[in-house]
Amino acid sequence: MGYRNLPMEVRKEYAEPLSEVIKGYALMGYSKRATAAAMEVGIQALIAWIRRLDLDRHFSRPNYNESCKGAIRHHIRNSHSTGRPRAYSDQELLSYVAMYPRYHLFLQVTGIPAGTTVIRRFGSWGRAKALAAQLTNN
Repeated sequence: MGYRNLPMEVRKEYAEPLSEVIKGYALMGYSKRATAAAMEVGIQALIAWIRRLDLDRHFSRPNYNESCKGAIRHHIRNSHSTGRPRAYSDQELLSYVAMYPRYHLFLQVTGIPAGTTVIRRFGSWGRAKALAAQLTNN
């Protein structure tokens, strides 16, 4: 296991600084554990970055969304297999992605309950942006 440059990885994937991405998840009501799972980072590493960047104040248990109050690991890893119909088609998501140049703006403005839906469906924010650009060019 090698060293991970998390700030660089996050900037590359989300086109935002690490602090903004972490704040974005907190504003969506994600717990620290849910944020770590969504970002595919170990919980201890995320907590260390939260402390280092002084972001603890953004995480408040009363503000956690319902999915974060229970078994969040199960929810995040298995949400695609719940049997529920998708709330947004790929085309709808990509049209929203095309409208917002930055991930945190997308999260704040669209009101889509789980911004990680885009990451889960398309692999990364950058890949979603590229697909959205192709969609608008056609």
